Amino acid sequence: MGLYAPGSFSGRYEPQGDPGAADCVLVCEFGVGKNDTPGAVNEALVDFSLREFGDLPMIMTARLRGFAEQCDPSCLVAETVTGESSNAIGQGVGTSGELRVAKAFMEHNYLANLAVVGQAFHIGRTARQAGRIGLDVIIPPHLPAIFDHDSEQWWTRGPARWALRESLATPMLRHKGQL
Repeated sequence: MGLYAPGSFSGRYEPQGDPGAADCVLVCEFGVGKNDTPGAVNEALVDFSLREFGDLPMIMTARLRGFAEQCDPSCLVAETVTGESSNAIGQGVGTSGELRVAKAFMEHNYLANLAVVGQAFHIGRTARQAGRIGLDVIIPPHLPAIFDHDSEQWWTRGPARWALRESLATPMLRHKGQL
């Protein structure tokens, strides 16, 4: 296994599992829009989740929950990741925190098949982090690969910035035991 997950620098990833077998979905936040809004990428991730998995219990941050419920008041956001997911300098619960919340939710509700929706450049590392905590996740095809040029997180504004951040963060995550 290489240091970097497949697709980390290209956005090309291999879908995993059968999306039709999912019994819940985690929507992983990617970036932060201006004035604490979801931003373009997260709006695309929520739209994708509602379209592909709208009948399943969803797990997401409070920022995404508000947007999802605004888009579809009937959606079932069953669990909210509390605390700042990740802020403009990368502090907060982050991807590993979102995954831990999803795992606890699944265990509490006797669920077995988690679909993870995330930005295409981020999903390979997300899947690796899920495996690290014992989750075998479903990764659907055709995840959004866009970036938000107005994101408050400099590393989610474009592919070159993402590559720089990922090349620095991945070794740190591995050192911390999160990857």
